[in-house]
Parts: sequence; structure tokens; C-alpha cells
Amino acid sequence: MSTPAPDSYAAHWRKIEATLPPEQRSRTKCRCSRERPYRTCPRDFRETYIRLGWETIAEHYRTNWRVIARWIDETGRQELRAARSAHVKRHGNVLLHPVK
Repeated sequence: MSTPAPDSYAAHWRKIEATLPPEQRSRTKCRCSRERPYRTCPRDFRETYIRLGWETIAEHYRTNWRVIARWIDETGRQELRAARSAHVKRHGNVLLHPVK
């Protein structure tokens, strides 16, 4: 009698996500061909992006530009740009992390 093959990594994550409530699941439509679910947008992303801007936000969250772009889309690109613009006009473009 043969034992069933273990699930692939992606199949394992699909099973885990199926048991989660909708608000905790990956915020994507289909992750069928991916190895693991997308990193979810942090709760403080909007406020942090408004303070830091595009230049240093990836370093702050230790992620790449594609993840940041997806989080901006999820948060609302136009409203976020308007809020960042208003913040820069009020306080100037203050970098909280030194540029290397």
C-alpha cells in the first residue's frame, strides 16, 4: 500500500488560507502558481507612507518596490498621493532614514 505524496508548498498554503476568515486571507484574486501568499499590507502603511514617501518606504518595511506598489494600489493610489503631497507642502520633504 502506497502512502499519498505530501502536498506541495503552494497546496499547503491554499489549505491554510481556506481555513482563515476572509479578512485574514491573502488580498489577491488567485495565487495558484505562487509559492506562498503575498505579504499583507501593514495597518500603519498609509500613515507611514505619507510621512516617508516612496524614497524610503521600502527600506522601512524591508521589502521591494513591487510589494510597495501593490500596497499603494490596495490603499488607494489617488488619495494616498494627495495626502502625501499635502504633507510635503506643509512639512517639507523630511527624510526620516538617511539616504545611502
